[in-house]
Amino acid sequence: MSKLRKIFNALLTESFFKRLVSYGILIIFLYLIKDFFGLFFLTFIFSYIFLSFGVFIKKKIHIFINKFFSGTKSNFFRKLISLNFIIITEYLLFIGFIILILSTVIPSLLSELYSLPKNIPFLQDEIELVIVLLEEIKNDYSVIGGTLTNFIDSKDFSVVKNIYVTIKNAGFLFMQFLLSLILSFIFIIDRKKLHKYLLKLKKSNFRFMYNDYKSILKKVVKSFGLILEAQALIALVNTTLTIIGLYIIASIFFYLGISQTLFFPYILTIGLFVFILGFIPILGTILSSIPILIIGYNFVGGIPAVLAILGLIAFIHSIEAYYLNPKIVSNYIELPMSLTFIILIISEHFFGLGGLLIGVSLFYFIALLLKDFNNLLSKAKKDMGK
Repeated sequence: MSKLRKIFNALLTESFFKRLVSYGILIIFLYLIKDFFGLFFLTFIFSYIFLSFGVFIKKKIHIFINKFFSGTKSNFFRKLISLNFIIITEYLLFIGFIILILSTVIPSLLSELYSLPKNIPFLQDEIELVIVLLEEIKNDYSVIGGTLTNFIDSKDFSVVKNIYVTIKNAGFLFMQFLLSLILSFIFIIDRKKLHKYLLKLKKSNFRFMYNDYKSILKKVVKSFGLILEAQALIALVNTTLTIIGLYIIASIFFYLGISQTLFFPYILTIGLFVFILGFIPILGTILSSIPILIIGYNFVGGIPAVLAILGLIAFIHSIEAYYLNPKIVSNYIELPMSLTFIILIISEHFFGLGGLLIGVSLFYFIALLLKDFNNLLSKAKKDMGK
């Protein structure tokens, strides 16, 4: 008991109390903004993706410029193609991509989803929720697009009010997505001024808070940013390989006379499911496989098609397990399968479906905080021994 008291007394240092104050204020702040957590989390994800990709593109372009130009020309092009220019281009391309998705892909996706519950009845409720969400987004896009067209044709600024009303009455998820995109753009463009403003805190009597929050932010970037980036890359590769593989299977069965269709049915819906569920480690592979196997059995070729699809899934999973994970995910975190399942179950219980997506990242973030506390405890023990 006396040893425990000595460790406790060793912990009661000025730095410990300062860290306690920093963490306490942060916890209170997070509690007060809990209703906006989804908005801020999406803003962080967008900011991280666009900024990190922009920095990567800038480095590659500047290497190209230095290789082919020199002197004044090199400086001119380096200043012209600045990071802000690349960021703005990224956002414009992304918005164009979203408009393309809303105008072309969503109608095709909806037509697939309408008939899918007949073939997969146990997913009917989930599919209907997706249909309602997509219909809402499609309607909002139609109204906003029509209003913008009227504005361009008539130059009447009063019609812009209709856009505001539409956005205000739009679905919650659509609003969060839109606001997060805008906020992330503002934060990135204003990052230098924001950094200068925060440096004032570093020079004040509360500089310990600046150091603590900087340390926490690094952990957030490492646990959420880097891991979600790795999961997104793996999900994209899995989705691409799955779609290509299913097309090949459908084509082979068609030319063998087993299947009546040359293309694998519901391919857009399958691609959407595989990509989203690809963010869920291990469990996502199982969940996304079920509808693919059912569709393959009903439309492509019965049991032989199921066996072919199982072979494809095993092949893709082996690429993920033996190549992608060691190359990408293991750089940040590597968990036993049993522990991953436990984390997913607990995070789903507390955070719902979102918990499945961020559970592993949240676990890693907590592990990093505990590592800091362990270092503090070890230092206290060491000081106690002196």
